[in-house]
Amino acid sequence: MSSVALDPPATAGRIIEVLHPGPVPVAEPAPASPEGGLLIHPACTADAAAIAAIYNDTLPPPALRGTLRALGLAEVQGWMLLHRGSGRPLWVARSGPHTVGWLSFLGYFDRPGCEATAELSVYVAPAWQGRGIGRQLVDRAVQRAPACGYRRLLAQIWSDNHASLGLFARAGFVLWGRLPGAVRIGERRCDMVLLGHELAERP
Repeated sequence: MSSVALDPPATAGRIIEVLHPGPVPVAEPAPASPEGGLLIHPACTADAAAIAAIYNDTLPPPALRGTLRALGLAEVQGWMLLHRGSGRPLWVARSGPHTVGWLSFLGYFDRPGCEATAELSVYVAPAWQGRGIGRQLVDRAVQRAPACGYRRLLAQIWSDNHASLGLFARAGFVLWGRLPGAVRIGERRCDMVLLGHELAERP
């Protein structure tokens, strides 16, 4: 995003695969408190259309999407049910009457023993990018993650998405790894960068 979103492949194509309910700690809801005019709160069913629209608006033009595809309303609604069943946070950001962004905690491939690690996925509506919304969402995730039972946060970002790399770096994420040439969308080729944040243990 001018970008404060993870690249589409961070969720597209495996959005359902990584969200099967597993033995994940029950997440405490984010307090709905305004920050600089922004209200961040747990997503509800009524937010599904806005979540889909924001995600779809970040996709490249159809001719350049390759295997990427737009999300439908029913798919997002099912995805939200999986979040509720697994206790993983899914938040939306609102400015006045507008839903301007969202952030989700994804299970780390639901591998046994990895319940305390979550992957973050964050998207901001194109018209609202560059206003610090993504930073507020990521900062809230870092602050709230320990109370939700998470000890490590992960972000997977395309190597040419410099804005998202900068966003997570400013939020305290550091380089944990790199998958050379892992992203192949049409003629586009780039690496997948793995950024991580090790959180302080709760007293």
